[in-house]
Amino acid sequence: MKLSMYVVMLFCISSISHSAVDSDGLVIYEGPQIISKYFEGIGHYHGEVSDDFFHGEGVLTKDDGTILRGEWLYGQQHGNGEYIGPFGCASYKGGFYNDVMQGEGVYAFKGIGTIKAQFANNEMVGKGECECGDLSFKCTHKEFSELCMLPSLINGSISEQCTKLLKRGVKKHTDEVLSAPNQ
Repeated sequence: MKLSMYVVMLFCISSISHSAVDSDGLVIYEGPQIISKYFEGIGHYHGEVSDDFFHGEGVLTKDDGTILRGEWLYGQQHGNGEYIGPFGCASYKGGFYNDVMQGEGVYAFKGIGTIKAQFANNEMVGKGECECGDLSFKCTHKEFSELCMLPSLINGSISEQCTKLLKRGVKKHTDEVLSAPNQ
């Protein structure tokens, strides 16, 4: 009985901790492989890998300055993680599923405010808890843009780098809306 329990426990420990058993029956720890490497056209990754994929905990610093930190599953952000855009102008901390914001998270805009909400497929779902300046209220993404982002762009209360990035994002969104077929 004791021997079978020992074998079962040994098997469980081996399975959970990425270990193996040598010929003498001793558990050998084979933890996750950790790399720190630059990938051409992508950026620098430091963290766990499996089968040549980012897998486990890691940080990818892209060539444009974007930082992706957290849990990875076969090359995609999956689980708890963080996105920090170029110059730190925008950030997100929360759930990811197959490289997209999914579940509860907090999206922050440097010098503007934050939105704590549910996300699905990189989009805010419904209303979230918004804060900007002295205001704290429930809002949609559109309401946050109108009440918080646009005034910050107009009054110049955010950095020049972040203003350029936001204006580029607003122009892209406007172009997409204007080019959409009439319904």
